[in-house]
Amino acid sequence: LLSAYERMVLFATLDIDRLRGALNAIIVDQEPAVAALCDEFMLCASGTRDLRKPPGYFLVGPTGVGKNHLVESLGRVLETLWQVEIPMLTIEGPNYTYPSDINELRGATRGFIRSDEEGLLSAFQERASKAPVSIILVDEVEKAHPQLRTFFLSILDRGTTTDNKGRILNLANAIVFFTSNLGYSDLQQRAAPIGYGDEAARWAGADADVRSDLRRALSPEFMNRVRMIHFGRLTSTSAERILDLEFERIARRYREVHDLELVLDPVARHELLARGFSPAFGARRLAATLEGVCNVSISHRIRLDDQRAHVLRTHDG
Repeated sequence: LLSAYERMVLFATLDIDRLRGALNAIIVDQEPAVAALCDEFMLCASGTRDLRKPPGYFLVGPTGVGKNHLVESLGRVLETLWQVEIPMLTIEGPNYTYPSDINELRGATRGFIRSDEEGLLSAFQERASKAPVSIILVDEVEKAHPQLRTFFLSILDRGTTTDNKGRILNLANAIVFFTSNLGYSDLQQRAAPIGYGDEAARWAGADADVRSDLRRALSPEFMNRVRMIHFGRLTSTSAERILDLEFERIARRYREVHDLELVLDPVARHELLARGFSPAFGARRLAATLEGVCNVSISHRIRLDDQRAHVLRTHDG
């Protein structure tokens, strides 16, 4: 594991403007969130953040606006800039609804089933110890048992924890992200404005609900140890940009593998946006819609054409 000084030197070599530009190119219309994260990296580079313990970030915003996408993209961009592997562990909050579920992270206590197996964090720490930085993502943390947040408090405080065999796991080089859409429930997203209030007034009310819900649902001990980063809502223009990015990713693959050029006409574009985007759920379904229509369906067509060509060659022979 690199020392705090070695990691500070590494962060000092990081081109923050390049990092910001790379993230803004793939994280659509979330410039304030990207800027807040890049500002935090500047603190690491300047040595004003204590690198003996991992920083914690709490990403809050509506469903489908790019919270997880930012974390995953950060890992890929850092890998490109530093030319090293950035290990990442994703923990799904809804899977940790009982206190005993925490054993999956540290390993089951002696006498319990599978107590001879190491926990997820033990296996992750082995990979993370070989990298200058690692990433832990706790998704939908508000849906987990409070014990999960308590478990991470010690890691954020000391940078270490112990596994089921009593071994100390050093996670000082980790960057810990928590995500939540608390306060942006489906009911709130779909609810029509009351009276004559306009859309902006409805969203302002939703933001107030978010702050209230966070205070009620999460302890001050947790909130005081993380930096909160807010994500804005996506618009139809945002969805169009995301559509272009996802479509180009698929089209590039067909150019490289099959030497085929995919073209998206205006009618198809409108239909894909209608199927994959909504103000309530953001762009979460957009990538899956594109994958099904522009990738799976075309792959079936290519396979069918190949089979027909094979039949024709057989008859000709």
